[in-house]
Amino acid sequence: MKKYDLQKTPAPLAAASAFTEASAEELRVLLVLLEQGGEIDEEALSHAAKVSRARCAAAVTLWREAGVLCPAAREDGDNTVTDAHPERIGADALCEQTGEEVARDIRENQLASLLEECAELMGKTTLSSSDVRQIVGLCTQYALSEEYIAALAAHIAEHGKLTAPLLVRRAVSLVDKGVSDPETLAAYLAANEKHNGALWEVRQLLGIYHRALSAREEEYFTKWMNEYAFSTEIIGEAYDITVINTGKASVSYMNTLLGAWHKAGCKTVADVRALREREKAEKAENADKAPDGKKGTARRSGSGAKKPRYGDFDPEEMMRKAIERSFSDEKKS
Repeated sequence: MKKYDLQKTPAPLAAASAFTEASAEELRVLLVLLEQGGEIDEEALSHAAKVSRARCAAAVTLWREAGVLCPAAREDGDNTVTDAHPERIGADALCEQTGEEVARDIRENQLASLLEECAELMGKTTLSSSDVRQIVGLCTQYALSEEYIAALAAHIAEHGKLTAPLLVRRAVSLVDKGVSDPETLAAYLAANEKHNGALWEVRQLLGIYHRALSAREEEYFTKWMNEYAFSTEIIGEAYDITVINTGKASVSYMNTLLGAWHKAGCKTVADVRALREREKAEKAENADKAPDGKKGTARRSGSGAKKPRYGDFDPEEMMRKAIERSFSDEKKS
């Protein structure tokens, strides 16, 4: 059994840096080593940490370089320490392999049918050596199953052009999110399809067809659908009110409306309309109140008579007074 010696006092700065940059896989390897006290062979370690042997060895390299594990001893039984160790693989990279190594992995893991399926999805009769290396690397270095890779490849091909580099990027990204088996992949893709469908409906509503969403639009749309859990019907209600009130499709105005409805606990369009009716009734009631708090005072004060303003005059009244003054002057004379 291979033994991994744990340092009693690892270098603080190197260890801290390693913990900061370590991937989830590398942390799992370390946790298994700590749990087993270092008494575990490489195959069992990779199996317990749920990583491939290649990435397990790379993780051990990280912890040795950080001083968490002691340097490797020679395999011939000599206790002399040697600096020889496999190169660490980046969290989003594949290690280079020779053609012989790739061919061996294909035979041992029976990957020929997977490669044929990927070639068909890519519209190719044969895959290039680079394509083969990358697809095989997902199986052997990331410990992803044939079912997982085939399902992801089919999903990518259904929504666009499938290439080996794109397949690797998507797979590595999903593994980093904890989506590493066929079941979680199926659930993730179904949820993603639902989100994209709702997002497309909102884009259609706002007439956004042939351009990418702005950062603010992406932020607002995601918040409305995920955080607020609003249906496209409620978002459509906000859109209609926004256009009526502002004359344009303002996402900022819509965000204000939807934020208020979420705060009020609205779940359906009926809830929104009931809330707006209540707000309208309260506004009418407040407008019907005078400053002194008595209803109708301002409206009925003086039977509707307006208070005269300085400079206002009545022509008929002015003529009447002028005639009276004229008759009064004649009597005096």
